[in-house]
Amino acid sequence: MSLYPDRASNSDSTKQGNGTGAGTSSYNKSTSQRTDNGTETSKSSKSDSKPVEKDKNVEGVVHSWLFSESTYLNETPSRVQFRISREQELVERDHIHQFIVQVGSKLKLDRSAILAASIYANRFYMRIPIKRNSKFYVACGALAISCKLHDNYRPPDKIALQAAIVATPDRVVDEQSPVYWTFKDQLLYREELILKTLNFELNVTLPYEIRDQLVKDLSSSKYALFYSKKEEIFKYSISLIELLSSLPIFLVFDTYTIFGTALIIVIYEARSKLKEPGLKLPENYLRIKLQVDSTLCYSCFQFILKLLEHCVHNEKVICNKAAKQRIKPIPKKDFIDVANETILD
Repeated sequence: MSLYPDRASNSDSTKQGNGTGAGTSSYNKSTSQRTDNGTETSKSSKSDSKPVEKDKNVEGVVHSWLFSESTYLNETPSRVQFRISREQELVERDHIHQFIVQVGSKLKLDRSAILAASIYANRFYMRIPIKRNSKFYVACGALAISCKLHDNYRPPDKIALQAAIVATPDRVVDEQSPVYWTFKDQLLYREELILKTLNFELNVTLPYEIRDQLVKDLSSSKYALFYSKKEEIFKYSISLIELLSSLPIFLVFDTYTIFGTALIIVIYEARSKLKEPGLKLPENYLRIKLQVDSTLCYSCFQFILKLLEHCVHNEKVICNKAAKQRIKPIPKKDFIDVANETILD
């Protein structure tokens, strides 16, 4: 089940702008809009063999925020400067993510805005160590930025109020409460700090865009089983990605790889649930449509499992509990079989 509000329709992401390249997404603090210096890349689905179009101009920005597994596991600012354990860092990141989801839900934000805010927060904490007394202020700043960039603008006072309510569930909070004023005072500062720390690199590729392109693909009689269920497969893949976004996977793998990994997990699960052992991706689907391969997706899956192993901080603290309960090991031969990949010339 998705952690995000089911209120948003499957096409909610069509409203949000992703940015079309490095430097084309300009952030305007005085308005609720994102302005583009260029035009959106056109997307076509006329040919069944046409891949999802990765914007070549974005590659430099996207990859500047991808780190090696070793860097995340051993060299984050929190690990190096504060000497906290991997387990504790995952707990802190999960708290921030859950806070963003709860505040975003109360603000009735689209899922695209919530996911982008979580990605911004994770990127920020690859430059700055996590501090417990300020992490929710940073989460608010990430939400405020994402709202402006993804056509979900909310006034700062509304964001501050809902954040204060979520942060202090045991109190009655209104516009006169000290905690509300603290969040409101911190919001602009944290927003500016995030922007400077991220060097205004705010472009993100979200899975909803990939889904919207793939769902238009023409069906093939050779893989009628997959195409008859593709909308359900994509729906559950998006829900799985939202669930796994509580983990810092977007720091190590790009969205296309994560989407391909989610497809394989969902189809593998569907084989037993639907009693369809022959269900698999069309031949070379990952390479043709997503420009990734099964080896990269399997590495992503192994990284997810590795993170989940560290999600038990102690007997009383289990972070990412829903993801830990959902994701189970998949034999590599079954993973590769679902991917249905042959060697391409």
